[in-house]
Amino acid sequence: MGQLHVPVTLHNTRELVLAQLGHLAPAQVHTLETEALVDTGAMHLVVPLALAEQLGLVRLRSQAVTMADGRDGVYDQTEPVTVEVLGRSYALSALVMDHTVLLGAIVLEGLDLAVDPTRQRLMPNLGTWDTPRFLAKEGTRMRTRRLLTCATDARQRASGSSCASARSSRPLQRR
Repeated sequence: MGQLHVPVTLHNTRELVLAQLGHLAPAQVHTLETEALVDTGAMHLVVPLALAEQLGLVRLRSQAVTMADGRDGVYDQTEPVTVEVLGRSYALSALVMDHTVLLGAIVLEGLDLAVDPTRQRLMPNLGTWDTPRFLAKEGTRMRTRRLLTCATDARQRASGSSCASARSSRPLQRR
């Protein structure tokens, strides 16, 4: 798979909140449209120093980071940044480094997006384009997905085969 670049809009989250509360004019919110590299091997949002300064981001702390090649480094971590991709938004802190905006796995998970390597694009992970769906508990989701898949599989119902392999030893509990 080649590199996947997507258009992204970044907002200073602190200023977005102030604008929502009426303490700042919406036009004063630092916003930036740029291109980002999607990297499923990375974890975090990365923004270059110049973009962090353009967004007016406060650098809150230093963070020790291990790169994919094993190198260690210490980089600044910012206040939350709101990332908008394909009509979805997610706020999280960013690491200030390199020269490219990078969207890691945490960002993709927060946006409910996954990489389609065949088509070289982002697509909904659990939900749909109109209705993102977020995971609260891994174990419950997997068991529920297997049960729903089995229950809606017309071929299995018609053949009379059971979905015993999809059933958990514990029944699903409703709360």
